[in-house]
Amino acid sequence: ERLRWHLEHADQEKSPDMYRASGLYYASQGDTDKAIEVLLLAVESRPDVYFEIAELLVQKGRREEASKVIQKAESVYQARFDADPLDDEARLRLATTLFALGKLPDAERLVKERLATGDDEKFRQLLSMIFVRFFDYQIASDEPLAEALASLQKSLDADVDNREALQRLWALATRKEESRDEVRTLLLDSIASGGSSAMAHFVLGVVEWLEDDRDLATFHLKQALELAPGWGVVANNLAYLQAMDENSDLEGAEQLASIAVQSDPSNAEYWDTRAIIRQKRGDLPGAATDFQQALDRAPDKAKFRTRLASIYRQMGQNELAEAFERADPKEAILDATGP
Repeated sequence: ERLRWHLEHADQEKSPDMYRASGLYYASQGDTDKAIEVLLLAVESRPDVYFEIAELLVQKGRREEASKVIQKAESVYQARFDADPLDDEARLRLATTLFALGKLPDAERLVKERLATGDDEKFRQLLSMIFVRFFDYQIASDEPLAEALASLQKSLDADVDNREALQRLWALATRKEESRDEVRTLLLDSIASGGSSAMAHFVLGVVEWLEDDRDLATFHLKQALELAPGWGVVANNLAYLQAMDENSDLEGAEQLASIAVQSDPSNAEYWDTRAIIRQKRGDLPGAATDFQQALDRAPDKAKFRTRLASIYRQMGQNELAEAFERADPKEAILDATGP
């Protein structure tokens, strides 16, 4: 109540930022209608608040109203973009509203036009999400799997850290056992057609691993990396994602991490991922070896010295642990329970 009083009696009560703060306060108290009423007072100067209003409406299941709010944002940002096509903020906001409204080709065009002039992380991340949405539509409408795979590959090409894309990649490979033969056939046909073969090999590698055909799984994963060398980071990120899952297949995650290490042995992060997985599996000597490999290659060594000290204490190698602690006196090892 004290916060509410201050919000309602602040000297800047009529500023857009104060309206927004008040609206978010009402939202936190569960008063959605009052929150929207107040937030609407801010949108003339801060049209980005339209997105927060739409999110509140979606949370309440009022999707049709949310769509109308985003359409208002589209009109505002379209006018701003038309006035100055070089305004990156207006372009990004307009593309975001088009994405939210499902106008994917228009959003894709705006983003690609900007990226053609130079790299920008925000635009790449939005482009990646646009291709994730394309993938979702293609899967839902039973379009050829090769086209859906192409969208997923474009998504990861734009942003290899896109968790949404990685989760869909894993979900595609881990469909119910009875549908794996169908997935395998579709993937093989995709490879034969010459479309998205790197992605198809990658997914096949995961499928064959789940079918316990380790040799065939390794073959497909290596083929994927031969066709798309930069995909080592996809294998690494997917391995880490699975290792963090409560119901993870740690053996499969380690296999993916090993593929990443083989694709680029100079990458400290790949060694780090496999070390973390080996530690979770209880393979402390193997984890120590990988952390050491990461240490030897990393420009910032403190993190890996800390992890090695922790590992060696767990192994009872206290003198070795102390040596790593002395190497970084500012990084005191207070907890030796794990990374």
